[in-house]
Amino acid sequence: MKHFVPLIFLLCLLFSACKPAERPPRDVIPPPKDADVFMGEPGQYGHIMVIADAIAPSTFNPLVAADLYSSVAIGHLMGALIRVNPTTQELLPGLAKSWELAEDKKHYTFHLRQGLLWSDGAPFTADDVVFTFNALFDARYPNRYKQQFIVDGKPLKVSKIDDYTVAFETGGLYAPFVYDLAGVEIIPKHKLETFYTDGRLLEQWTLKTALTEPKEIVGMGAFRINTFRTGERIVYEPNPYYWRIDTDGKRLPYMNYLIYKFVPDANTMLMLFSTGEVDAPASAIGPANISWLEVAAKKYNFTLHARGPDSSIAFIWFNMKPGKDEKGDYYVNPEKLKWFTDKRFRQAILYGTDREGMIRAQYLGKGQQLDSIISPANAKWYNPNTKKYRYDPLKAKMLFKEMGFWYNTDGKLRDRDGNPIEIEFLITEGRGQAPFLTIFQENMKELGIDLKITFLDFSTLLARTESFEYEATSIGFTGGGDPSGGKAIYKSDGAFHLWNPDQVKPETEWEARIDELFRKQEREFDEQKRIAIFYEIQEIISEELPLIFLNIPITFIGIQNRWKNVSISPMSPPLWNLDEVWTDVKDDD
Repeated sequence: MKHFVPLIFLLCLLFSACKPAERPPRDVIPPPKDADVFMGEPGQYGHIMVIADAIAPSTFNPLVAADLYSSVAIGHLMGALIRVNPTTQELLPGLAKSWELAEDKKHYTFHLRQGLLWSDGAPFTADDVVFTFNALFDARYPNRYKQQFIVDGKPLKVSKIDDYTVAFETGGLYAPFVYDLAGVEIIPKHKLETFYTDGRLLEQWTLKTALTEPKEIVGMGAFRINTFRTGERIVYEPNPYYWRIDTDGKRLPYMNYLIYKFVPDANTMLMLFSTGEVDAPASAIGPANISWLEVAAKKYNFTLHARGPDSSIAFIWFNMKPGKDEKGDYYVNPEKLKWFTDKRFRQAILYGTDREGMIRAQYLGKGQQLDSIISPANAKWYNPNTKKYRYDPLKAKMLFKEMGFWYNTDGKLRDRDGNPIEIEFLITEGRGQAPFLTIFQENMKELGIDLKITFLDFSTLLARTESFEYEATSIGFTGGGDPSGGKAIYKSDGAFHLWNPDQVKPETEWEARIDELFRKQEREFDEQKRIAIFYEIQEIISEELPLIFLNIPITFIGIQNRWKNVSISPMSPPLWNLDEVWTDVKDDD
């Protein structure tokens, strides 16, 4: 098989520094009483999948993880009570085999699978679930989960009924509760209780742990860490105690090893994939690379799967934080704050931005203008009828005129007090942003706006935005699933309410209305009514434009054709069912 020669060579290199690993004994340990049965095509054990990823995880501790790369790595190792099919958004049983909601809609009873074992062979029980949620709400351990489960100012209560039954009580009516549980990785009490007690819980499961003692990272996921090399790779092996089996009674996953090879340069990553040296890139492939990859696909026997519009969103926003900092300095120059807080200004910026031109330049025409805070990839929740802003610089200038702005003889735009419209725009370096920046700066110049672009590394940009030392900037969010998970973005008191976060009370009527609607959807258990509420929220945001939406690309994911049971999702992660994937085509076996 010609196209596998480079892969074999690569695998030899990957393992050359490692002691040969004994094949994981997943087929000799009896499956648990309550194993989940995968109903797809039964596969065969063996083989190695190599995935190229841009950045290594920064931690393996789910309480600490705050970036996508760490979350993906932890997702291979850990398990949650509930799973979600990212394509259908169907809720699937996870470590819990079933659950019930009481008539008061505040009390939930979860029945855990019996006979499950952690990846070190210790039994999994309700004590682990209670331990996990006690850690989430312990003030010593700030984490990304806690705020989501505080309802009406009250934290979630959890209690053990017996070894395989757990009761939850939400602080108030909270319809997305079960969906939210899918994002909470359960951690092992028997491994972490000592560190929870002595206050060192957040210091556990670091990169050093993975490097020196990988078996100390114990989970309920499909894999466990075999070896980790900083900046090079993670080699996962099957968790021999994993709780899913196929219809032949074989324990998943099928592959002998799953390897993430870290390749920081995107072009190098695609070259490795296109020549068969890795089985798949971890992230979606943008339209700019599709033409040549389609040619390589025939030679190297892989398939590019179209996923449609990307589920992430990209946008510009202005700093609308009122007041002064601790030094007595304004967060935003008061004159500029007047501009930024007037929705006509924000609408004029969007009318004056040639997003169609950006799509041609940046995505070779294979993209879509974003009109909502929810991507059309998230079809269940996306409102297609939000206000549309298409390139119309004359309309932009009319809005400026309504605000009392005027043009001087050299075409420069000035506000009603004669101040020139000058804005510093912060953006991260690289990442193929040149076409976007060139067009955006030229568009602003045509509107009479002097846009000064300042490049920063990502961490510095985040630090500037968190301290409100900026006027305008741009980032993006990954997205998908139930939008209630974005509480910190939507609500005025949220930490990620970017333009003016952590408000004591809503600064505007429309933000107060979104707060009200967000709380209303949390209390509404009829899903269609919840969707209707989110439609209204999207319409308000598209009218007020606190986020000035840009474009999203049409994306693809590629994978070698030898792999079977592959399921591609339009939302992240694109390759979401690796525990079910298998091949009978030889590599190094």
